[in-house]
Amino acid sequence: MIISLKTLIHFIQYAGFVIAHISNSTLLVLIFKRANKLFGGYRRVMAVFAFYSLIYTWIEIITQPIIQTHETLPIVIVMLDSPLKHETWIGNEIACLYCASFALVISLLAVQFYYRYIALCKETIMNYYEEDTRNSSFIGAIYYTVEQNGEKKWRITDVMGYLGCILINISCFTTILICAFKIKCNMKNSESSLSFKTKEINRQLFVTLLFQTLLPAVMMYTPVGIVMTLPFFRIGIGKLSSLVGVLLAIYPAIEPIIAIFCIKDFRRSIMCRNGNQYIKPISFAASSTAYN
Repeated sequence: MIISLKTLIHFIQYAGFVIAHISNSTLLVLIFKRANKLFGGYRRVMAVFAFYSLIYTWIEIITQPIIQTHETLPIVIVMLDSPLKHETWIGNEIACLYCASFALVISLLAVQFYYRYIALCKETIMNYYEEDTRNSSFIGAIYYTVEQNGEKKWRITDVMGYLGCILINISCFTTILICAFKIKCNMKNSESSLSFKTKEINRQLFVTLLFQTLLPAVMMYTPVGIVMTLPFFRIGIGKLSSLVGVLLAIYPAIEPIIAIFCIKDFRRSIMCRNGNQYIKPISFAASSTAYN
């Protein structure tokens, strides 16, 4: 029996939904049960990101998006393929909500990096298919149309929407890079004044954030950026566009696994190893320096 591409995509979306709930729920339990003495107030930032991932999975499964580019026209379409796809009275709003929730991920990652930057780098703290679109919900961006005389007629609102997405990504990734550089420099300069435990925890958080940024860059923003940009050059990739939706469905299931296995105490808890010695309370000065 041959499985259609849509069926395969939906299977992956449902599997990602289930796994994401398991992995994010596990991470939230570890954050509130094990991270109190380790990360101080930063655990709340981690918890918000994990909780948002759960919200994102619900939006994604309600949408069950199919992303498509036109073979010859500068059009990008995000179409609902959930049971709500024919409910056009609310379907288009859900599609817009999905796009907005996708964009919020990079913003929350930038907030995490900025929080770590504030906690480590300020002086005072250092011291302490087959659908009829007429009956289905979808949103699409048409960058320009071509008149009969061959002249391009640009659709300013759609182009501005594209540029807005690019600007959000550039500003957030710039924030991440600047904060990452500052954090790395600060960690190197303060090595002699911090305890081994504090340095190790800071290193684990830094590595976790780097991987949590690299993952959506590879699985979310690069593929979506490519799909959004190709129509400018009238390049269509057909059904391959739908693979972007597959990656977006898998991402929330993988993201919390990074924190679980990069943070030593979380990893020990999952592997049922005794981590009590590792989470003994550290000194006030060290904890203030590391976490604020």
